[in-house]
Amino acid sequence: MATVANNAQVSALYAAVFGRAPDKAGLDFWTAQLDGGATLATTAAGFVGHPVFTQTYGSLTNIQFVNQVYQNVLGSSGDAKGVQFWVNKLANEGYSKAQFIAEFVQGALTIDLAAQLAAGALTQAEYDAAVTRQNTLTNKADVGVSFANTFAAKSNLSASTDASSANVVNDAAYKAGAAAIASVTADKSTADAAKAAIADAAKTTDPVSSLSGSLANAGTGLKLAAFQAATKSQADLATSIVTSVKDIAGSPITAANQVNDANLQSLVNSSNSAYQQSQINLNTANKALADARVTKSDADVAKAAATAQANVDTIGKALIDASNAPVQNAAVKFTAAAGNNAAKSEVNTDFFSSFSATKLAAVNSLLAAVGEKTLADGTSSTDAQAALSSSVLTKVTAAAVVAQAQNANVIAQKNLANDVAANGTDKSLADKIAADIKSLTTETGNKLQLKADGTLVTNNTEAQNVIDGYNAYVKGTVTATKFLDTVDTNVAAIDSSNSSLKAQLASLKSLIDTRDGLNDTAATAQSNSDAAAKTVVEIAAQQQRDAQVKAITTSTDAVTKAKAQLDLVTKAQTDYTAAEKVTADAKAALGTDVTVDTLDATDTGTISGQAAKSDIYVFDASNATKTGAFTLTLENSIDKLFLGNSYVQGADITKGNNSALEFFVKDNAQGVAQVSIETTAFGSSAATPEVVTITLTGHSAADVHFASGFITTSAPATA
Repeated sequence: MATVANNAQVSALYAAVFGRAPDKAGLDFWTAQLDGGATLATTAAGFVGHPVFTQTYGSLTNIQFVNQVYQNVLGSSGDAKGVQFWVNKLANEGYSKAQFIAEFVQGALTIDLAAQLAAGALTQAEYDAAVTRQNTLTNKADVGVSFANTFAAKSNLSASTDASSANVVNDAAYKAGAAAIASVTADKSTADAAKAAIADAAKTTDPVSSLSGSLANAGTGLKLAAFQAATKSQADLATSIVTSVKDIAGSPITAANQVNDANLQSLVNSSNSAYQQSQINLNTANKALADARVTKSDADVAKAAATAQANVDTIGKALIDASNAPVQNAAVKFTAAAGNNAAKSEVNTDFFSSFSATKLAAVNSLLAAVGEKTLADGTSSTDAQAALSSSVLTKVTAAAVVAQAQNANVIAQKNLANDVAANGTDKSLADKIAADIKSLTTETGNKLQLKADGTLVTNNTEAQNVIDGYNAYVKGTVTATKFLDTVDTNVAAIDSSNSSLKAQLASLKSLIDTRDGLNDTAATAQSNSDAAAKTVVEIAAQQQRDAQVKAITTSTDAVTKAKAQLDLVTKAQTDYTAAEKVTADAKAALGTDVTVDTLDATDTGTISGQAAKSDIYVFDASNATKTGAFTLTLENSIDKLFLGNSYVQGADITKGNNSALEFFVKDNAQGVAQVSIETTAFGSSAATPEVVTITLTGHSAADVHFASGFITTSAPATA
């Protein structure tokens, strides 16, 4: 915990309670009390018992009182957590207002904030706020001690005004004490500027009045510095916004000078709309995908693809080649599935080497066959080839798979039809075999007897199954196909003693076998055709799901990008609005009757302000242009040219200080004052001095004055 001198603690009490620097008598009295062993709480109780305290704070609630103390110290309200802490002390822990003031001031001056932060007792934000409070009160206490000691008895309030809050505010010493610390902040340079103004005022015959004017200049200088910083920050932010949002489609902002609330709001609205629409697209695509998966799962599609592979593999190579010939001879090459390699299609580049109307018609036939839009007459070979995109080739592959299966089916059915044409139907074949069997009853050694009802009997066990089939067919209890199956199955088992029957039926078995094979082939081909067609439908469904997944990915990317844009412009809007407020507040601090204009090396001609109104000109040396000249009209004692505390007045421009920014005042040949302001520090060794020369029309050098960073003019000596 830091040690603070007793007079600084008393001065801090004056700042926190009464918002002014202490008078000399009050500072000495209360410091002596502390030196004699009194506590700061006892001293604070003396302040609380003063009539002005009661009149000022007596009607305030706890929260209003605590906030006012923060306001006196910081020039702004306290943080919510800090205010509530002290309000709880007053309301719930029995603290008196004197105890609160004493602990608030002592803590603000002496607490080891770095240790509190390291111990975790303060967050970074709380630490930053506490440092600002500590530095501000320390600086105000320092300036207060300087004021009281420098002005001595002239700082004392009159007894008649010190008893009333209504009268004290009109006391000249009170106003000087309030002005002494009014512009002091956490920045030590503000305390140094205030103490310098106090020292300057003390040298005059009327230090109290002089101090008010000097501090007014110093205060204006600080306000101007804040204003310049705020406007520069706002300008930089505007440029940053343009850079940050240049990639946003339809951005209403194209240049820094177009950045304003309306454009930023428009940008937020458009980004928000894009975000919402992208979210809708994403939801729609997700629903479509979910609906597709209800119909057929991805696992089922994978299984269907495997089945398609197997189906294609079962179709003979010759059939594939035959069905593929029209495709191979046209715009697309088709490679049949084999082993682990799936069927595929690819563009036949040779087909397009010499393109013609006939070939275009072939391409259009292919496109139409797979449901694609056909091409206009005269389409170039390049565009025609491009029309056969990967999605079109996928459809061609699927169509070719179905075509192969269908072709196999057609050929199988045709072969079966040819056999029927050559050998008759199953019934005609069965009738022929039955007649041949019946004819064997007239031959000896066949052990067959014809019964009156047309059926046969045999004493040969091995031939019994065939004869039973014959009898059933004659009676009409089995079909011709069933009878043929019976003969085909049992003919080999007929005993050699029935050699004629065996031989007769053996010659017919080849016909039966051929018929059975053709029937099986036709059934398999039909099954393959149906399975291939089903697979193509399932592949199409998968393609639809693939497209939906792609749509979802696209929508997700759009949502992510739109959200990032929205976050970006919303932050830009917030930052810019905050910068606008800082600028407006800084400008308002200068007063409604003050106009501000920035001057730099690019200005030319004659610059004049508004008559009988305070015009403040701020010189900016940061412009890239470093040399220039113009004329400026300054009204006596009203208008001011602000250079800032970084400038010092030099006596001779040819003997300048190499390491300091200087300005020089001298009369030109016509006796008119010229102010030469360095834009870059230089001395007599400078090869090309960088200076802006301002001619002050109507004034000589003797009329020009510099104090607290301001150049002002007085009435000419001849007037």
